Amino acid sequence: MEMHINSDDRAIAIFSHDMKLILQNDCFREYTRIILGRKIEDEFDLLWEDKAFAVIKDSIPALKKKKGRTNSISYVDGRTFKISLNVFGNEGFSISIEDISDSKNSSLIKQEMTSNISHEFRTPITGIMGYMETLANHPEMDEQRRNQYIQRAYAQSKRLADLVVDLSLISKAESASASIPREEINILEICEEVFSEFTEKFAEKNILVENNISQALIIKGNHSLIHSIFRNMVENSLKYAGESIKIHLENYYEDEEKLYFHYYDTGVGIEQKHLPRIFERFYRVTGGRSRDDGGSGLGLAIVKNAIAFHGGTIRALNRKGGGLQFLFTLNKS
Repeated sequence: MEMHINSDDRAIAIFSHDMKLILQNDCFREYTRIILGRKIEDEFDLLWEDKAFAVIKDSIPALKKKKGRTNSISYVDGRTFKISLNVFGNEGFSISIEDISDSKNSSLIKQEMTSNISHEFRTPITGIMGYMETLANHPEMDEQRRNQYIQRAYAQSKRLADLVVDLSLISKAESASASIPREEINILEICEEVFSEFTEKFAEKNILVENNISQALIIKGNHSLIHSIFRNMVENSLKYAGESIKIHLENYYEDEEKLYFHYYDTGVGIEQKHLPRIFERFYRVTGGRSRDDGGSGLGLAIVKNAIAFHGGTIRALNRKGGGLQFLFTLNKS
């Protein structure tokens, strides 16, 4: 029995009829620690006091009568665990835990993506059609209003074009195809190019920029994807962090394989509950956040996917003292 549960990919524990632990594998120890937020090696009764296992515990008496199985789902810091109970003929039982985050999130993301893309495309298309219909049906319209409608239609068409470009970037990053070109890239040159692009906006909002990237920082990667990482981080700060802030970027460490970066602004952070989801496509931190901010709503999703394409990972945290920060890595080759 011990060899069996230790060879299983799932987290499994065996209990006696009176709910006492008989056996557990290492994976069960790990998952219960994550779900409960603590180790319970010496006080296993604490397991039954936790709300995540309430459905399981309440099901035990009924299932002992008919010898069955039940499931419950627990959510912990963005991860989804399926907890299953199986009652044996001797009224003992087993509990298994599976981390189904990837499969569940993948299904949800696909559903949300279809809905969100449809909505995001519909908004500018409806706007363009409305303005052009008005222009076509009112040839007598004065020149000033006509130009105003033309400018509004152009703005919506540009937003539509941005959506197409950004979705293409995400698709490109996710494909991880060998056909995507890679070349030697100077990170400092890209960052200087990005910061130069926003010089006027920095001045308008009284934003101080600290670019502490080393001159010798060279990686082998895709130029457009690397550029999109730093550009979208800066755009995120410009849109949401506020005025009279500081933007800071540095590569604080490197080893033989990876480069380690720290980016932060000193502006408005976000509520802790939103942090696990800010890299989702079209995710809005607050319901009141305007969709007319000039962006596609895909900025941080592009960042995450572009970093993943280059073998890296990224974390978002609220900065002590105010603001939002990102810790991320990129493979050197």
